[in-house]
Amino acid sequence: MHLEVTGLKKSYHKVQAVKDISFKVSSGEITVILGPNGAGKSTVIKCIAGLLRYEGDILINNLKNKTLEAKKILSYIPEVPSLYELLTVSEHVDFVAKAYNIKG
Repeated sequence: MHLEVTGLKKSYHKVQAVKDISFKVSSGEITVILGPNGAGKSTVIKCIAGLLRYEGDILINNLKNKTLEAKKILSYIPEVPSLYELLTVSEHVDFVAKAYNIKG
């Protein structure tokens, strides 16, 4: 997978959480986003996953990150995953796969 983040900016009202971040991660590379609490690490990850509105460009394998094709490539597990209590793990995986039209 190739990830490219260019000019990423994210504000919450008047607080700028992410200020013009750019980086590339090529296939086979491992990358760490490091910083103190409140530095915007989780915000960057949520922007990459397409969960937040932001300014800038994010490409996954040269696809815009919010497209269905890009979402099929990227996996995101939040700190506190939202699971449906009445579903088994297998049922939850099947539910998410169907939501993103993933076969097998």
